[in-house]
Amino acid sequence: MKNDIYKVLFIGNSHTYYNDMLYMLKYLSEQSDASHRIEPVMIAHPGKSLGEHKDEPEIRFNILYGNYDFVVMQQVAHPFKGGKESLLQDGKAIYEFISKTEATPIAYMTWAEKAKPENQKIMTEAYIEFAKEINGLLCPAGIAWQKALSSKPELELYDIDGQHANPTGSYLVACAFYSVILKRSPIGLPNEIKVNNKVLYDIPKKEAEFIQQIVWNTINCQYE
Repeated sequence: MKNDIYKVLFIGNSHTYYNDMLYMLKYLSEQSDASHRIEPVMIAHPGKSLGEHKDEPEIRFNILYGNYDFVVMQQVAHPFKGGKESLLQDGKAIYEFISKTEATPIAYMTWAEKAKPENQKIMTEAYIEFAKEINGLLCPAGIAWQKALSSKPELELYDIDGQHANPTGSYLVACAFYSVILKRSPIGLPNEIKVNNKVLYDIPKKEAEFIQQIVWNTINCQYE
């Protein structure tokens, strides 16, 4: 079977690159029986907002001339700087470049801090509106994250700082992007992430299966 490549540009910060999340996504796509593979490209810097990204020449150049199939935008999460207003304003500024290409925009919804789960509602509403405003796709990682913890409170998705993802949390995000981009269920994907035949991350099998189901249920709910 011929496997075509989806080239995906990710614009964000540490919630994009933590635990090699984009490599997890690439690896999972390579292990599936989907007709496409995902090739991620990243422009991400610690704590950098979309407002800071939008004026960088590398953003304009990459979007206009990189021949991407998808462009992912991720706003600063903790704190959710400027809230919905900044997300819409700065995200739309970047979308102006995307709209001149054939790429599909994706809004990457992140998750609330461990100590402030009530903040998820604000982020969820903002990203849903943003995705609609840019006529793009929504990667509802924050919703899946919240659902996973509601169903299984003992599941640990956070890093020690209570903000970033641990490897299990990043696996959840990678599964969400897998489903949104390839329009396929992540159920049955491997729980181990390998590089050069060596295990890079090993998500406990039961946890991986639980996450795959939660993610797929969340993605399906978007289209019901």
